[in-house]
This record gives sequence, C-alpha cells and structure tokens, in this order.
Amino acid sequence: MPFTAWRQLSKEKRRAWGIISGVVMVGTGVKVAYFNFSRGLILADTERQQKEGYARLKEAKQFAHWSKKDREARLPSLTPEQEAQMGQYLRLVEAHGWNKALEMEGKDQCEGSGCPFLNKKKA
Repeated sequence: MPFTAWRQLSKEKRRAWGIISGVVMVGTGVKVAYFNFSRGLILADTERQQKEGYARLKEAKQFAHWSKKDREARLPSLTPEQEAQMGQYLRLVEAHGWNKALEMEGKDQCEGSGCPFLNKKKA
C-alpha cells in the first residue's frame, strides 16, 4: 500500500521526500556518532577522576596515620593528678547528662559509661 502511494507521487515530490529522508538519516547518524564520541570522552574522564580521587584518598589516609603516630609520640602522658582531674570532670559530665555528644560520636570506642577513663576507674 505505501508503495502504491509512492508511485502516485510526481517526480518532484519523490525527490523532495528523498532529500528529506536523506537529511533525517544523515542527521540521525551524526547524532549517534556524536553521542558515542562524547560518551567515550565522559567515561574516560570519569575513570581518570576516580583514579586520581582514590590516589588522593590513599595519600590522605597515609598522612592521617602518620600524623596520628606523630601526635601520639609528641603528646606527654597524663600525670596521676591530671588523670584524677579528668575522671572528676567526666563523672560530672556524666552525672549531668552532658555526654550525649560523646556517646553519639564515639559509640564504637566507648563502653558502658561512654568514656575509657571512667571505665578504667570503675574496673
């Protein structure tokens, strides 16, 4: 049926339809080629950014580990008097319920009362 309609068109109309169809096909081909090209560029850039990000993350973790060791090496240990003062302060904080932030931030590090100093004194 469509072929009979095509045959009934004049040569000028067939030529116009042919040109329009060609333009649509070429445009579609260009769009597909551009999409594939830009997709490749985006994927390559994303992979590069991910590799750089992981390298920076690894470097930051190494620096944090080194910094922690360096800080702990330079930090003097508490004197018995300072430990007693710290224990008093922490018991005061616990008694007044001011340790909510400590409990929320360090749940994995703190047991029971929420502080290693208090646990040390209770043990």
